[in-house]
Amino acid sequence: MFPKSIIENLSEKEKYNWLKEIEKLNRLDDLSFEKIENIVKYGRQNDFWQAQFLSLLKLRKKNKDGIKFWLIFQEQMKNSKKLQSKKQVLHDSDY
Repeated sequence: MFPKSIIENLSEKEKYNWLKEIEKLNRLDDLSFEKIENIVKYGRQNDFWQAQFLSLLKLRKKNKDGIKFWLIFQEQMKNSKKLQSKKQVLHDSDY
């Protein structure tokens, strides 16, 4: 999900902090590990976010409006799926 260059350059402390962050997302934010993985994949594959989302620590941080980034990613994922579904319906109705 993250470029190999980022992973290879993490110190042991940074790796530990990433694992701690995953644990907090699961325990405190009540996210399944599968959901965390999907959110991370979305953030890393999104054209805008991939340049901004270079660390798992970003997920629990809040934006200027006080919203955690994992919530932002999750909502954008839902909206992009809805948009894709609408596009598919429109495409199918062309035939």
